[in-house]
Amino acid sequence: MLENPLVEGVTSTKTLINKESPMIDEKYLPLIKKVFNEVGEKLAIPIKWVDAGGLSDGNIAASTGCPTIDGLGPIGGNMHAKTEYLEINSVIPKCNLVVGVINALMSHPA
Repeated sequence: MLENPLVEGVTSTKTLINKESPMIDEKYLPLIKKVFNEVGEKLAIPIKWVDAGGLSDGNIAASTGCPTIDGLGPIGGNMHAKTEYLEINSVIPKCNLVVGVINALMSHPA
């Protein structure tokens, strides 16, 4: 977009303001994966772990040392496009997954 603006006469610049990745501290990763997998299985929600990279608000939390997982929202696609969509039937199951994981982690000894 910087080299090929969509509107003639419009210019832009870029500035790196954060280079932190949304990563879970390695010491928490096994427990968090275990809990997500168990809760997902109980709710019949398949859990797929991927290293995605990219940028999200999760970077801010992760840069403070807070264990952070991103991508827990409802199912959809074509983000930031005119054809972006949300699968309404995925909202409640994803909320149940997050609540189940939070409850399981709260009852787990630190």
